[in-house]
Amino acid sequence: MTSLKTIMVVSDPAIAAFVAEAGLDRLFVDLEVHGKAARQPGDTWKSALTLADIPPIRAAAPGVEMMVRVNPLHPGTGEEIDGALAAGADILMLPMVRTLAEIARFHDLLAARAPFIPLLETAAGVALVAEILTGPRPAEVYFGLNDLSLDLGRDFMFEPLAEGMLDAPAAL
Repeated sequence: MTSLKTIMVVSDPAIAAFVAEAGLDRLFVDLEVHGKAARQPGDTWKSALTLADIPPIRAAAPGVEMMVRVNPLHPGTGEEIDGALAAGADILMLPMVRTLAEIARFHDLLAARAPFIPLLETAAGVALVAEILTGPRPAEVYFGLNDLSLDLGRDFMFEPLAEGMLDAPAAL
């Protein structure tokens, strides 16, 4: 049985230090900006962090696991991976996964230097869960409800969850 982990998206070193002292299990630093504004127009939270923001957060909470979400696969992904790891990331997340080839490429660029987590935020990505679990084994698999609901044309972020769309994939 897996235990519950507490995770918090952080952008401020002072908050990172506070939640680390309170017993948080994992910091989540979000670097994803590519395509985000076009996919999520309107009033949704969007990160403005860069690789330069990671070291102060890492220094503020050195004993807490840090997950860094990079941008979807693109020509600069290798440099983002290198920079995030050099800055102190413990685990890396690849968002907007749609194909097994994207996971394989990310895995190759990561070269076993850290665990990785695919973030499945499209119907195509969710359909791949069983196959993802038979390839280069991710540390975990996350589902992104906001982009998934947009991909499916739903009005409410939690509709895919309420409809049971993630029941079978989550049971794997």
